[in-house]
Amino acid sequence: MRHGVRLGVDVGRARIGVARSDPSGMLATPLETVPRAADDAGAADLRRILELAREYEAVEIVVGLPLGLSGHRTPSTEDADGFAARLATAAGRREDPASGSEPIPVRLVDERLSTVSAQGQLREAGRRTKQSRQIIDQAAAVVILQHALDTERSLGDAPGTVVEIHDTDGEPDGVPQNDRPAEPRPDTRRAAAEAPRASAPHPDLAGGHLRAARRPRHRGDRPLVRVRRPRLPGAGLDERRLHGSGRGRGDRHDPRGEYGEAIAATLADAGVVKSAQVFYELLLAQDPQVEFHPGSFALRKGMSAQAALDALQDPDNEVQLTVTVPEGMAAMDALERVSEVTGISMKQFKKAVKKPSDYGVPKKFPSIEGFLFPATYTFEPTDTAETVVQKMVDRMFQALDEHGVKKKEAWEVLTLASIVQREAGSDLDDFPKISRVFLNRLDIGMNLQSDATVAYGTGNTHTVWTTDEERADASNEYNTYANPGLPIGPVGLPGDVAIDAAVNPADGEWLFFMPVNLETGETVFSNTVEEHEVAVQRLAEWCTTHRDEGGTRCD
Repeated sequence: MRHGVRLGVDVGRARIGVARSDPSGMLATPLETVPRAADDAGAADLRRILELAREYEAVEIVVGLPLGLSGHRTPSTEDADGFAARLATAAGRREDPASGSEPIPVRLVDERLSTVSAQGQLREAGRRTKQSRQIIDQAAAVVILQHALDTERSLGDAPGTVVEIHDTDGEPDGVPQNDRPAEPRPDTRRAAAEAPRASAPHPDLAGGHLRAARRPRHRGDRPLVRVRRPRLPGAGLDERRLHGSGRGRGDRHDPRGEYGEAIAATLADAGVVKSAQVFYELLLAQDPQVEFHPGSFALRKGMSAQAALDALQDPDNEVQLTVTVPEGMAAMDALERVSEVTGISMKQFKKAVKKPSDYGVPKKFPSIEGFLFPATYTFEPTDTAETVVQKMVDRMFQALDEHGVKKKEAWEVLTLASIVQREAGSDLDDFPKISRVFLNRLDIGMNLQSDATVAYGTGNTHTVWTTDEERADASNEYNTYANPGLPIGPVGLPGDVAIDAAVNPADGEWLFFMPVNLETGETVFSNTVEEHEVAVQRLAEWCTTHRDEGGTRCD
């Protein structure tokens, strides 16, 4: 993984969302919404983005390329493409031999559904889209950047394509803009495979979402209060609900069912204000009426009524525990990500998942693996390891129900779906085909021979690469080279697309699949060993040409 801050950019018609990563490339966070310049020649938006790049010493700028769902180009694609070209040109002019400053490369990555994903996440977090357009722009930028970070961390190679710097005539050097590939298929790195194998590995893209909108601040002795939306239509000030807790998990207060003065009473109970009556009278005196933003807030003890009222309306006091678990991630890796944001220790999580059946998971599952649905979650400050796990399991049950999967079918469906999730790349159309390949093999008693299952059984949850020795080890109960049938359980957390592929596989007689172009992601599905060998040779030839041109995708 390359070291250095990256900026993520979501190009909109009116606004441009910007996100940034930490220097280690682990986490993308919202940064700023930049107004789109009305006149491209004005370039105020470009200048602001480059100012941010300089301020955070960014090593790269990642721009989302909004392709259509089928991969076709749209007017939004052309707009983002052109903006990225202008940004690359402007970034290229930063080169200053005297100061040692280097141009900042601009990279285009596939951003399909980033804004839709961001809107969905904000709705889950309790924000109304109409009031959150600038937040959505930044959240979409987080989605784009987190996806790029997770992909590079998983594959060891950055996704997308670097934008060529335009010359003085405004034309790009080299390949025409419209002829560039959008986002490459993940690097499989294995130039050829043994003929009987089902595939070369297709590492999961770990589709990123809004991973952590804001990390919880150090709260010291400040108690937490939770403001919720009123349930009744037209609810006024005296019908606001509030959930609050003092510092520490043993000092919880949940005044559910209370109205009106509940806010004041909870603040007083938590020691934030001295008098609930004074605070409540202050609320009633406000004109216009105060509209509280739903959320959890960290407030100091011993505040005046006015100071507490101001603090509740200050978004800087909000504690957001928002975490995204990407598709294909292993369960314990997912819980570690949740631990980083919520502060719940991994020791607590490991203890919580020792008996999956406590959460309704069928006893056939050897662990919690596969049963934590990958999605964006907003947790409460009062959540425990057990409540977090239960929420994620319940969300998986919801997904299974939506796909028509009965509880007795869950083990088979989620185990197959987890393999498909780990083996498939970025082309969603390949998911049901890969599912069919594995089902066809099961039907004829042929081993699945999935590297993803072998790697999981060795404890290598961040890769699908395996050695000859690992593939020959029959003691690994997840090894589908040495053992027949499905492994003993899932090998990761499958998302909706993979579950659907397991339930509704494509029609076909394929027994093999092989990527033949690691930049476009083109994959060949074959019925016979002979056809598969031809595909293996095509990949080998592509790799030879790619290496001759200085490429490293096959290394």
